[in-house]
Amino acid sequence: MLQVAPAPALRPFISHYWLSRDNRASEHRILPDGAVDLVLLGSRREATLFGSVSRCSLLPVLPGEHYLGVRFRPGQSRHFIRPTAGELTDSSVSADGLLRFELQPLQQRPLLEDAFDLIDDLLLTHLQRQPPERSRIDAVIDWLAQHPRDADLDQAAALFGRSRRQLERVLGATLGLGARRYAAVLRLQQASALLCHSQQPLAEVALAAGYCDQSHMNHDFRRLTDSTPAQLRKMSR
Repeated sequence: MLQVAPAPALRPFISHYWLSRDNRASEHRILPDGAVDLVLLGSRREATLFGSVSRCSLLPVLPGEHYLGVRFRPGQSRHFIRPTAGELTDSSVSADGLLRFELQPLQQRPLLEDAFDLIDDLLLTHLQRQPPERSRIDAVIDWLAQHPRDADLDQAAALFGRSRRQLERVLGATLGLGARRYAAVLRLQQASALLCHSQQPLAEVALAAGYCDQSHMNHDFRRLTDSTPAQLRKMSR
């Protein structure tokens, strides 16, 4: 799978674009990440919105097809799509009528590497017409990303300027996940990167990723990915 960074002006909102050409698999394993994806299917020119998932899921895909995707940063899909992230959690829906920008020019051409430049143009034009507004919830999301070890909801609520109950409601709508689940996802992502790209023992990975101990990491991996850290390390190799 090819991954490409968006234009600099889009990077606060878009994590990356991705392209899978001539897919050979019959299913794709999705891990929790707190992000919303816009996915185009090559032959049918269909566009689908995939919400953030709360645990590992298997998505049926078509062998021999091309897939192109836009991965929005957590909490930032609201600038480009009409449904909230909370409305899309653990689901997928047709993108028809749900986008805030024009997608037709992209759907009218083959899904090749040069399509990334066209996506940049479409999204940049949209942001020029509808400049994004930063919200207090963005500061909370940034804070959670910096403190996945100890997601103190009272401190997060104070940063948000509202009650814990109001924070959880707005955070769920903006992220598609609650504060504690999102903190668990962030720890999972950090641990997964260390498992796949380092030789550190599992106990050291657990502490580096913000877990109390290796047992805590094992529990979260089983809960969120249906696998263990050791199994993920083995699969990555």
